[in-house]
Amino acid sequence: MVFVAHGIQGRADLPVPIQAFYWAAAIVLVVSFVGLAIGWRRPLLAALLERTARPWNPGRFARTALVVARAVSVALLLLVIATALFGSTDLNSNFAPIWVFVVWWIGIALVAATVGDWWRAVHPIAAIARLLRIPEHSTGRLPAAAGVWPAFIGLLAFTWLELVYPTAANVRQLGWLVLAWAIAALLATWRFGIRDTLDRIEPFAAYTRVLGHIGVLGERRADADSETDPSLERRPPVLGLLRLRDVPGLAPFIGLLIGSVSFDGLSRTIWWKQRVASATVRLVERGVEPIHAQRILGTLGLVMMVTLAISAFLLFARLAAIVGRLPRRTRFGSVAAAFAPSLAPIAFAYVIAHYFSFFWFQSQQVVRLASDPFGRGWNLFGTDSFQVDYTTLSANAIWIVQVVAIVVGHVLALVLAHDRALEIEADTPGARGVRSQWPMLALMVLYTIGGLYFLSEGLNS
Repeated sequence: MVFVAHGIQGRADLPVPIQAFYWAAAIVLVVSFVGLAIGWRRPLLAALLERTARPWNPGRFARTALVVARAVSVALLLLVIATALFGSTDLNSNFAPIWVFVVWWIGIALVAATVGDWWRAVHPIAAIARLLRIPEHSTGRLPAAAGVWPAFIGLLAFTWLELVYPTAANVRQLGWLVLAWAIAALLATWRFGIRDTLDRIEPFAAYTRVLGHIGVLGERRADADSETDPSLERRPPVLGLLRLRDVPGLAPFIGLLIGSVSFDGLSRTIWWKQRVASATVRLVERGVEPIHAQRILGTLGLVMMVTLAISAFLLFARLAAIVGRLPRRTRFGSVAAAFAPSLAPIAFAYVIAHYFSFFWFQSQQVVRLASDPFGRGWNLFGTDSFQVDYTTLSANAIWIVQVVAIVVGHVLALVLAHDRALEIEADTPGARGVRSQWPMLALMVLYTIGGLYFLSEGLNS
């Protein structure tokens, strides 16, 4: 197993200059904006969601399947910990790294944004907590002001471990980290209840919760403060984001997803590699070990990109409020909070663009490792000789999927932000919803071109 450039093999020989893709993407966004401004003059999406969403009862078979899925989820967690702590230390022969960094980190997000927040239903820590009779809600609830900031900190730490610190290369260390995460998450359920832990503390659950609102299955909560379990609904894709409640830190949390993936792209560009190399030399001359110098520079780069992604959104949301004469507080919270759900399609587009080929290729390793998860020379299922087929996707095909994902994600973001602006306009005399979207269009163009630049540089480097 080799973690190579997210599974990309070979150089893309693009049929047209890369600048043409930049211009085409920008033109698509501008044309979409003009079309929305002319033909979409009143809010439509909330009414469409109410008309099309239907209650969904999983039925007895699905409930039985859920029990089995939870048992499998717990078993896989135990297998990851066991293989990492007691299996082979060879990265190519251990089940844990491929499961954590490919299936767990990427796979659950792809499925969540397609189907819904299924991870919450089968979360291994929640399953263990229920076996221990830990309640869904606890009297020691997390303060409302904390919002999703605990999950933000946890996700930032994970992205640092993934992108800056070579965690995957040290299998034993990965095992201890997974064990520490499991214990911390279980203690959080005991202190704050299962629901608050999944909603606001455990980073992977909060991550899939956001992307799960894009999916076709989700929670329908008539009362946001209800103590009862919410009912489920079937709904059109993307419209579930209208039910994404404002909590402190939501916009920065989604911005973290965009910024961290952007840094992943930036770190693979020639421009970044050259500057890291020269800066590393200067730090080494001052007595810093080379490996520590690279981690320092990687940390600064990650923080820079996350800060830039979040700050850009907050700045342009403020400009939208000024240009559109929007109130500081709306029924959706602040203006930034009102537009925050529109960032989710962009975050998902970045996940697809940067990771789908990596997931496509490297997830095939599970077939081989399932026969010998500990790297002991076993062949439990007769698949120990299975090899990844890197010919199933060409570099050009990967690039096309990346461009389509980036452009479609930003167009959907424009649509959501436009409709939300019209809702605010309907509530606020004198507001100009369409005009408020001028800054948001500029932000989307900026995000799009930046995303395409990082992808193209990484693909061709």
